[in-house]
Amino acid sequence: MKRRTFVQTSALAALMAGLSGTQGCGKAQESGTVRLGLDQWLGYLPWRVAEEKNMFANHGINGEITWFPGITEWQNAFNTKKVDVMCAYTGDVITANVKGIPCKVVTMMNYSNGGDQILAADSIQSIADFRNKEVLVKKGTVYELLLLQALDKSGLQASDVKIIDTPGDVAGVAFGSGKADIVVTGNPGAGKALEARKSGRTIFSSADVPGLLPDLITVHSEFITQNPKVVQGLVETWFEAVSFHIKNPDEAYAIESKFIKVSLDEFKQQIAGIRFLEPKENLQVFDTTNQSLSLYHYVPFINQFLLENKAITSSIAKPDDVLDGSFVKDYFQRNPA
Repeated sequence: MKRRTFVQTSALAALMAGLSGTQGCGKAQESGTVRLGLDQWLGYLPWRVAEEKNMFANHGINGEITWFPGITEWQNAFNTKKVDVMCAYTGDVITANVKGIPCKVVTMMNYSNGGDQILAADSIQSIADFRNKEVLVKKGTVYELLLLQALDKSGLQASDVKIIDTPGDVAGVAFGSGKADIVVTGNPGAGKALEARKSGRTIFSSADVPGLLPDLITVHSEFITQNPKVVQGLVETWFEAVSFHIKNPDEAYAIESKFIKVSLDEFKQQIAGIRFLEPKENLQVFDTTNQSLSLYHYVPFINQFLLENKAITSSIAKPDDVLDGSFVKDYFQRNPA
């Protein structure tokens, strides 16, 4: 999907040089208010349902959402503590922490569920057949992350294939026209490429690695320390909103599609590539033994990827530096059913 392209975001890169003077500027929120900075990405839209149905109040907090035009704007707001919460990709969270913006993931919202894909010609039977073949993929992006996971699961490394650095949309066109046999791209381009070229298929997708490309509710560490009850209310508000989204799709989709001004049919097609987690699945996200959905499994891999691509120059010490599953665990201790 087109949502998460570059692991290293321009907003973080632009702000780091002058950020040292802003770290103490955020004022602690004592009133039960939490400020969220979002854009109109599909994966964030259950927050619009929470707004419309006043769900924040159900959990004893005042949620203030600012809907920004795009990623850069809400990252700027988060980095300068004008908002307390961002909904970010794993790489964004690691990069922020390494570069002096302490923050932690408290909940996984969703993950790419087949929207990001590796396409292969029918003559290629398996990932193992990629050895010594050209693969069109944009280096330093989530598309390369997807390729590395596919190779690893088949016992291969990046050095076993010939990577051709190519933007995802260009790669899709090349596949559709028959000029390339293995490419990494995302919808809607992947679907169009497969329509154009009948002798090809999706050989691997983000649905095969559920925790790799998620959206994560991420909160400034200082805010967590000073306002644990508010953060607990934030997590529980999301659980209510996402449960409504899953269980009442007709009403939820109507609210969400109207908000971003697209037709209901188009909205349904777009959101099919995202899988929203049931609240209880978040227990797996913070389970150190889980190999499918756990961020403890994916954080070290993505951290190493960022280092190799020079997006960061130092590493986080351990996954716990960027993860806080205590709010999820507290909720299910009180609500075990």
